[in-house]
Amino acid sequence: MWQAGASTPTDQRNRLLLLIDQIKVGLAGNLADYELVDRTGATVTGSQVDYNGQPAGYTEDPQEVITYISKHDNQTLYDINAYTAPTMTTTMADRIRIQQLGLSVVSLGQGVPFFHAGVDMLRSKSLDRDSYNSGDWFNRLDFTYQTNNWGAGLPMEGVNGTNWYLMQPLLVNPAMKPAPSDIVYSADLFREWLEIRYSSRLFRLNTAADISDRVTFFNDGPSQLEGLIVMHLDDVSAGLADLDPNHEQIIILFNANDAEQTITLASLAGEAWALHPTQQASLDAVVQTSAVNSTTGAFTVPGRTTAVFIVPQVAGGEPNLSGSSKTASVANALMGDTITYTVVISNSGNATASAMLTDTLPSGVTVIGTLPAGMVQVGDELRWSGTLAAGEEVSLVYAVQVDNGVVEVNLVNSAVINDGLGNTFTRTAAVAVGTPRIYLPGGV
Repeated sequence: MWQAGASTPTDQRNRLLLLIDQIKVGLAGNLADYELVDRTGATVTGSQVDYNGQPAGYTEDPQEVITYISKHDNQTLYDINAYTAPTMTTTMADRIRIQQLGLSVVSLGQGVPFFHAGVDMLRSKSLDRDSYNSGDWFNRLDFTYQTNNWGAGLPMEGVNGTNWYLMQPLLVNPAMKPAPSDIVYSADLFREWLEIRYSSRLFRLNTAADISDRVTFFNDGPSQLEGLIVMHLDDVSAGLADLDPNHEQIIILFNANDAEQTITLASLAGEAWALHPTQQASLDAVVQTSAVNSTTGAFTVPGRTTAVFIVPQVAGGEPNLSGSSKTASVANALMGDTITYTVVISNSGNATASAMLTDTLPSGVTVIGTLPAGMVQVGDELRWSGTLAAGEEVSLVYAVQVDNGVVEVNLVNSAVINDGLGNTFTRTAAVAVGTPRIYLPGGV
């Protein structure tokens, strides 16, 4: 919870709920006239929410606001979080989750998002608060993902000197420096936020009227669950134009708490809610545990996680992925051989499918070459997600090599295809691996 010196728990809670109101106004494009229920239970406009003596809402149009969580001035996002997350109890995995939670607010809000260069890869300036004159030593960006530049040294005294006593033990702490794999992982997760943002126009509304009509918040008033923002995007209410052909509703739960949170929204019960396809196939195994009970409208989101749930649009019919197929380039192989698999996901229905593929590799093979666009490998699984309009199909081709020592086995490779509505189709390809024959010269 927000800590404010010697203030009382009541003061701290009030301050926390005010910050939440400010973030909600920001998620709604900082519109001056946007209406929401504030921390007291009153219905107010964005301009009536206080921001250090000024109105939090000040725009007439969402395109007038540039939303960011870090920029060239002051510390990077990773660095400022280094001060606030306890070093003894915050793992690197936790630090990545904190970074991604902040980035999700910028990525999924209305208005124009702005991302500080390197924020996706945990960029650090070694706690330098004002690096305009610090040169490449502190402003370094490593696009090979080998370092985020943490621990480059104490930054120049200037505005930093008064905090040197805090900086020094942090900068020499090896647990604070992410490994290359951490940097790559964070960058990959950031791309998922971009994919989600561009999966629906509801994240990119162009007018104040659309935001007022389509964006609402749950979990408000004085009895709200602390640290949980719940934003709802609507494409189906009476009188609204159909802006998104793929989704009827979207709900986003930003959970800044350490622990899992569950909130029941009875008004959203009875709908075909599902975790967003990008998050179903996410590299983040934690977000995949987010859950919804569509019967009761109960949504559960893990700690330090942003979960996005959708109701797919089924206008006049349903998708049909039953014609999808999986084939192998050969029926028989030997160790060292290359096998090329082709998965064709075909939508013969009359509605768009939010398709997801999980292709489990058999033991004894290794992926080689480049994977198709949008496909990622997680352990022994290849995952892909995307939307397929009625009548559309996509072909995903990738190759594996039979490992040395693999003989006399039947490699069975099963792909599970989900249409986003809970219907799954399993398609299997089998390759028999034999024993190499050795031919000796002569007539022995």
